[in-house]
Amino acid sequence: MAGTAKPRGAARSSSKKGPTGGTGGKNKRRLEGKGPTPKAEDRPYHAAAKRKKAAEKKAAPRTRTGRSEKPKGEIVSGRNAVLEALRASVPATELIVARSIDVDDRVAESLQLALHHQLPIREVHRAEIEGISANSQGIIWQLSLTSTLLSKRLLNAPTTQF
Repeated sequence: MAGTAKPRGAARSSSKKGPTGGTGGKNKRRLEGKGPTPKAEDRPYHAAAKRKKAAEKKAAPRTRTGRSEKPKGEIVSGRNAVLEALRASVPATELIVARSIDVDDRVAESLQLALHHQLPIREVHRAEIEGISANSQGIIWQLSLTSTLLSKRLLNAPTTQF
């Protein structure tokens, strides 16, 4: 007969008796609570926690880690100038070389002379070299402060005429 069948769409097929799934039951072994809700600043996803973290970061002293600093004192930049300074054994603290530099005869000889003089060679990104000196050609020779002071004394010394 038409119209006597009951709709079966939303009906449960089994009766729901006993503990529900995932509740842990309603007896002695039921789930325990997780404790009190933490303060807003202690929840990492909350806006108050983000403000607290930003304030701590702002109050912390800034230290540069992983980044090298610009050279202090005077520098010699350019392939020929650095090579001539190395040949003349000008006192220096380090040789700074770009990673992407094209190694030609002058750069190779500069590296060999720096190793011979037992000077540290620091390899940095090209952008850092260009930030120190725009016309560096990928190689910078950092003069030591003693040689800078000595050259200033020589320039300021009184000259004697013969």
